[in-house]
Amino acid sequence: MSPMSTVSFEVSFIQAAPQPLLIALIHKAIAFSLPLSTDQPDLYHQGWQQYDDNQIEAALATFQALLMTAQQRNHIGYIDTALNAVAFICSAQQFRPTAAEPELPSIERAPLQAVEPTDSDSDLDVLMGLANHYQLQDNCDKALSYFQQALSRAVQQRRLTEMGLCLMGIGLAHCKQENYESSCAPLQSATHIFEESGDRVYQAVALHNLGRVNYYLGHYTQALKNFEHALTLREEQQDRFGEMMTLSCMGQVYAYRQEFLIALACYESALEVCREFGQQTDTAREEAILLSQIAQLGERTNRPETAIIYYLNALDKVQGAATT
Repeated sequence: MSPMSTVSFEVSFIQAAPQPLLIALIHKAIAFSLPLSTDQPDLYHQGWQQYDDNQIEAALATFQALLMTAQQRNHIGYIDTALNAVAFICSAQQFRPTAAEPELPSIERAPLQAVEPTDSDSDLDVLMGLANHYQLQDNCDKALSYFQQALSRAVQQRRLTEMGLCLMGIGLAHCKQENYESSCAPLQSATHIFEESGDRVYQAVALHNLGRVNYYLGHYTQALKNFEHALTLREEQQDRFGEMMTLSCMGQVYAYRQEFLIALACYESALEVCREFGQQTDTAREEAILLSQIAQLGERTNRPETAIIYYLNALDKVQGAATT
């Protein structure tokens, strides 16, 4: 079959096939091109390899890419993993502009490298490292135990940032166990602590996570308030990456509430930020996911032609990413 006849066949098929079938086929193609179980673990291992090679900025960028991908796909396990990795690296390398603190010791990320806490002044750092490790290993019970010990030590030493991080870790551990009711209080406390300490970056992260928890609990109005507050802080900090994540989550809430025009505005704003961010790094996959979310709105509002166009654009982005 010649290339011209192939094109003619494809055009004829598109014209003749029922629109729901086309949407299903396109959505299936995108789903296979964006598997949940392949690229995310690769980013996880790539990030830690970069960290081990002392490529700190590259490791942070990789974990941020993991976080964005997981957030767009609403994959709570990888969201927690990426957040903990970023928090661990920032704390260990003193990236954030806070008072100088002792470097974290070489804390385990594999069972054979376990570091047991001692009675020295560095106990808090060790406890937080162990808590983050077990969180990454999905051992939430151990993570909670270490976070609670670390929180007690942070309170004794009056280290506000560490208190907030411990509380956020406790909230995320409960969230990973789908114990959303128990997640709210520590996350809420973390937001207040970060506000008091003036740490707007972590305050935005805590608010974003609190919004996710309220969304899972069905508290949609409160979730939107959390996301809106997080978005304001991220705009103030010029955290375009964070803005995109929060806008996407807001779109999901509005879509669930069937406020489709507002959801569309959120997704389009996130898409605009994604394309801006894509001038510095490859965000084709993330753009494809946002296009798919807009396409789903087209399906839900009985606009199959619009849905097909956005699904095809998403598929084109995915195929373009696969060939680069």
